[in-house]
Formats: sequence, C-alpha cells, structure tokens
Amino acid sequence: MLKFAMQNRIKLFYRPKGIAPVNKSTFQKLAIKRSGKTFTIRNDAANWITVSEVKASNVKINNESIMVAPLSSQDVPLKNVNASQYSLTIIDDYGNYISDRVSVK
Repeated sequence: MLKFAMQNRIKLFYRPKGIAPVNKSTFQKLAIKRSGKTFTIRNDAANWITVSEVKASNVKINNESIMVAPLSSQDVPLKNVNASQYSLTIIDDYGNYISDRVSVK
C-alpha cells in the first residue's frame, strides 16, 4: 500500500457541511471571459474546480489540468482560437469527467 501512495498523486479535500458537491450544476457557476491571447475561467462556486480539458471548435486548448480556487479565477493562454463557446470538462467529486459548453461573457 505504501508503494501505491508514493507512485500516485493523492489529493484530499475537506468539504464543510453546506457546500454543494461538484457536479453538472457546477457549470452554472463557471464563466469565461476572453481578453487578447488569454481567457479567464471564473469560479463562483465555493469549492475547488478541476478543469481537465478546454476545447474550442474541437481543438484542445490546454496541455495540463487547471485548478480554479473557490470564488477566484484562472487565466489560460489561447492557441489562435476565437470562439463564442468553449467545451469544458471538469472532474467531479468521484473522479468522473463531466463535459458541458460555457459561453464567453
């Protein structure tokens, strides 16, 4: 068991009572704003959001997962993509991948 923990990343988050889990409705609390060659993912939820994939017109934009802190934002560089909607894939509390479209605001 010790070998397993040393070869894999383990993330442990404590969630106080009253904070909703990460699920499909979490997308309603995410906003995207584009500015020049970057765009910003704003997280209005009270929990950390892991964005594993960002796509525009079926073109993957990010190389690594993006962790967006509660009630904050994270900048992501653009790769010559100008879209009005982006497809985001987030990881829920059980490790499942959930995808949905988020419009630029």
